[in-house]
Amino acid sequence: MARPSAAAAPRRHPVPAHSGPASDIHPVARRTAWELLAELAPELAEWSAHFAAGAPRRARAEAGITSAATPREADDLLRDAAHFSRLVERLLALRPVLPRGPGSDDAEG
Repeated sequence: MARPSAAAAPRRHPVPAHSGPASDIHPVARRTAWELLAELAPELAEWSAHFAAGAPRRARAEAGITSAATPREADDLLRDAAHFSRLVERLLALRPVLPRGPGSDDAEG
């Protein structure tokens, strides 16, 4: 049996020096959800800026730093978040789903 010629042999390609994920070759700038929201829903840009501005405070609170916010600031943020949530529900034409009371039957209503 004749040995295949070099021309017929499969060509081996050298492994590239960089064989990691494509994102390593062309890094993609990471964007926050608030940045994306402002771009995709300009009508929510002010809310986006408001919550993005609070990111450092949120990071301190998540780290357990109790002085990250006063009780008043925390109440204001909770109120703003609830208002924002209702606004987004309306924009998406969704009705909030209220939790059922204890003992309610899923087959009803």
